[in-house]
Amino acid sequence: MPKSRKGKFISSYIGQQLELRFLQYAEVEDIYRRALKIYESKLGDDDPNVAKTKNNLASCYMKQGKLKEAETLYKQVRKR
Repeated sequence: MPKSRKGKFISSYIGQQLELRFLQYAEVEDIYRRALKIYESKLGDDDPNVAKTKNNLASCYMKQGKLKEAETLYKQVRKR
């Protein structure tokens, strides 16, 4: 395969992988948000599962570049 075609193939592959990961993070984010809502309503804000889920959601936000959202949740977990 010529160098230019090989480079295009590699960049296309990397782009597809990044897009797939982004979609997966979006799905994971949705699951964590739903779990958090359930935990908060059933267990209360002080339950360790709420803190753990907030931390996991914040991590998911970080991986997507949603830094303000992540910071807000990390601060909530620290205040606990």
